[in-house]
Amino acid sequence: MKTMDLRRSITVLAIILAIICCFLAPYAWIVSSSFKNQLTLFGDVTPLSWRASSPSTGPSRTTGRCLSAPMC
Repeated sequence: MKTMDLRRSITVLAIILAIICCFLAPYAWIVSSSFKNQLTLFGDVTPLSWRASSPSTGPSRTTGRCLSAPMC
């Protein structure tokens, strides 16, 4: 009986983690894409590849300016 409950708990946990990953994946893409310029961002989308979610260069000039600007 306990092994059945443990197996059910593990299955439910795996399903919940899969759902959470599906909802968090777009946010990870947003954060990683913020370091790319617009041309690179849309150039890597088609065909869909791993480069679409990882920056190929360092932060862009606009990101650097935003990060170095004083906060009001």
